Amino acid sequence: MNDFSAETRRVLLEAGWRPGRRADTTAWRTPLEAGGFDMHQAAERFLAEFGRLTFAHRGSGSRRRVSRSSWTRS
Repeated sequence: MNDFSAETRRVLLEAGWRPGRRADTTAWRTPLEAGGFDMHQAAERFLAEFGRLTFAHRGSGSRRRVSRSSWTRS
């Protein structure tokens, strides 16, 4: 997954992404498995590479993160 445009690459790098990044996926996998679900390998690869990145926004000045709470049931 490294065929990014220059702009996309810049934004990802600013968010903390690096080529070969491998974030721990336990925070997503554990509640899914506890609920009787299996995490698909594609989802695990995606979360390992892009999970927990923080992207700055223009305008409101807020920051967004793909976090554990975004992927679990209440």
